[in-house]
Amino acid sequence: MVYRLLFALFAIAQAVILPTPPLSYAQESACLTHVPNFDTTVRIGRGSIDDMALSPDGTQVGVATGTGLWVYDAATWGDIAQFKASVSGVPLSDGVWVTPPAPIPPEISPPDGYVPTTLAWSPDSKQIAAGYYDGVRIWEVGTGQVALILPNLRQVTHVAWSPDGARLAIIHLGNVSPYPDATTYYDIYSLEIASQTLTPVAVGVIRNPDEAVWSPDGTRLLYVSSYGYTPAEEIMDYVPAIGAATIWDSSDGTSRTFTSTNPSGYFNVRQVAWSPDGSTIAIGAIEGENNSRSLVQWWDVASLGLLRQNEEAVKDLQWAGETLFIQADSGVLLVNGDSTSSLSISGGAQQIAVNADATRLFVNSGSQMQTLEIPSGQILATRAAHTSLYFFPAWSQDGQLVALSELSLDRDSVLRQVFIYDLQGQVVNSFDINYGHNGMVWSPDNAMLAVAEYDAVALVTLADNGITRLAVEDVNGLAWSPDNRQLAYITDAGDVTVYTIQTGESQTFAALLDDLAGTATYLNTRLQWTEHGLHWILSARGSIFRVYGPEWETGETVQLAEIGHLKAISLGTAPEFTADGNVIFIPNGGDMTVFDVTANAISATYPTTAEEVRWSSDGACYALMLNGFLWLNHTVTGEELNLMALPVSPVWGLYGGAHWSPTGMHVIFLLDDGTAMIWGVGQD
Repeated sequence: MVYRLLFALFAIAQAVILPTPPLSYAQESACLTHVPNFDTTVRIGRGSIDDMALSPDGTQVGVATGTGLWVYDAATWGDIAQFKASVSGVPLSDGVWVTPPAPIPPEISPPDGYVPTTLAWSPDSKQIAAGYYDGVRIWEVGTGQVALILPNLRQVTHVAWSPDGARLAIIHLGNVSPYPDATTYYDIYSLEIASQTLTPVAVGVIRNPDEAVWSPDGTRLLYVSSYGYTPAEEIMDYVPAIGAATIWDSSDGTSRTFTSTNPSGYFNVRQVAWSPDGSTIAIGAIEGENNSRSLVQWWDVASLGLLRQNEEAVKDLQWAGETLFIQADSGVLLVNGDSTSSLSISGGAQQIAVNADATRLFVNSGSQMQTLEIPSGQILATRAAHTSLYFFPAWSQDGQLVALSELSLDRDSVLRQVFIYDLQGQVVNSFDINYGHNGMVWSPDNAMLAVAEYDAVALVTLADNGITRLAVEDVNGLAWSPDNRQLAYITDAGDVTVYTIQTGESQTFAALLDDLAGTATYLNTRLQWTEHGLHWILSARGSIFRVYGPEWETGETVQLAEIGHLKAISLGTAPEFTADGNVIFIPNGGDMTVFDVTANAISATYPTTAEEVRWSSDGACYALMLNGFLWLNHTVTGEELNLMALPVSPVWGLYGGAHWSPTGMHVIFLLDDGTAMIWGVGQD
């Protein structure tokens, strides 16, 4: 079992003198031989994809993610450049180029704390405009310089460059309704780039207009608009029609709206596209009181008349030459006059882009990107470096490898993958696992991984990725015996089963729950194989903690201690034993309770808002996190070893947090952009 550092989240970022828990040993630890300092950074994953855009010359693809802007070669999906984002006010080597041109451009340092959500290429393919939570930036792709910063526009959701390069359309959050339904209103502007002048196009557009597109001559802007919305309708959340399509003329500021053809009034435009000759627009819409129909419509710009429509679910529209490309649930449809063909997309598609001569289709499927040949549908290149989210880090016992569960949008919903990375962030192994698992742990000899799936415990032999599944539901804790011979797992019902690997025999120990408040589904559990044997904790939310162990000879469950009535304990908190099993640190609704198992008594209590408990492998030191600061302490002497600012804001809770390697020399953080980051701990 990996015994990790105590890692807890505090409400205040200040030093607090903590009592020393009564440990029965004092050993040398990696944390005592040096003063930790984060000196290396490895990012695993490139962030989930928010937006993708093909450069007009068809040679580069820009991708906006939580890790920043990525620029890829459109033919090979090879790395060209990255404009990195920053997290929690700490820049993460902004402007690192993967394949730098000559000369090497200077590092880029945008304002801290913001990530791109949308992007658009300039007509000459030399600049990228990106929308952030605080405004717009235009990047020089060839030099890495910021050509323009437009601040004070909160939550920019869409940018679009006019074909002549003179204007930039910008959509951003303008206002949030004070009424209970919290309707959001968006503003649309036209930015004159040369003079940096903003001209209002529409103010107070209901909810989030998905996109805006310039006409081929660059004089008109087609955007998703909204019908009238009275305060009474807003309070009642009753909107007969919230989506339309409007053309704004930049020469005189006038607008024309394409009105609904649905008599019921329920009509919501989601996507818009302009034909290359400027005579026709296409819209993707849903209509009917329950959004029962999905449509693609062609409209004549001069007469505002409806030309034709297809009943088809649509997620994205792209027009190239005479062909309208429709991203639908069934794949991508190619409509050219009366002719319709289709391309199937492996893993589905969230967004598409087509090059100017309609010979290449670029697909964003969430966690990978592909290039397809048109019309054959042959896959020409794939980039599978983006992911949606990582879960459940698990360190190997030697601290050299970390396993991560990856949930990818392009994979079947019942599957996910486990990837094993080295300390340089390189994949050394991977295997499929069933969806819905609840954690994993390495065997002490690093030869196997145990994974708690939704309806089984999977034992994976890493030499050949062979999987043995033990049929059991609702497992939420796993622990290996120190000799690698047995695996223990605990269920939501409070039962603990010990499975012997070589023989396949199992023994179950059940605890009586009648006098624990609440049902089994409200139990917090903790299972750990300590120096003194197998121990586990059961607790009802807001009630008591009990410590149990097995009586091997009789097969009975033995109650070792009871920890009184504590404060409200939220689900997902993680009490943790010291390595010898004699002491438990318990997050306790605003307090940290230190409990002596042998004495069956609380030995100390101090105020925290701890969520997780992390120990070093020998129990000699622990770490606390206080509002972005890491505080490492020695548990025996109480000595404060170091206090440092963290360079990230980890995701906390059941699936996230900070996880230290058994050696205490590395820590992995899960971040809300879908990536994981490993820091090495070095010398000052």
